Amino acid sequence: MTSPGDSVALPGSESSHPPDAHVVGPVDPEEPMTVTVTLRPRSPGVADAELESMSLRPVSERTYVSREAFGAAHGADPAALKTVEDFAQGYNLKVAEADAARRSVVLTGRAADFATAFEVKLDRFQHSGGSYRGISSPVHVPAALAPLVESVLGLDDRPVARPRS
Repeated sequence: MTSPGDSVALPGSESSHPPDAHVVGPVDPEEPMTVTVTLRPRSPGVADAELESMSLRPVSERTYVSREAFGAAHGADPAALKTVEDFAQGYNLKVAEADAARRSVVLTGRAADFATAFEVKLDRFQHSGGSYRGISSPVHVPAALAPLVESVLGLDDRPVARPRS
């Protein structure tokens, strides 16, 4: 576990709420949650000039990388996955899935443990579209994890899209 001052806010993790949203109370600390931590790729993607060059070749002359080769080249570093798994276990969170090719670690656990691990306050919000669980502060991770983590998804369970049929 980290001590105060050893963590940093993830850039872009600030949550915005609908204008008519208001807090109706804290989230039940026992509420089960599933959160996905996405990691940065171990190597940068293909340069724009290289993509442009590939797109100018006829389809019959292009070479394609297999999913496995792409995952090996651009997936998460296995050591980064292990670092996130160790962090999670330190907060009683369980690793449901870890996938280097998809650069993700799926964690399950109690709301109270997620709130402690990511230094967020989880509240229940109400607005004209319904209710949802949300955060009121940026997501924090230990300083050692910050260069590895791209995002933490699932702390907020507000729907981001709805069917229009």
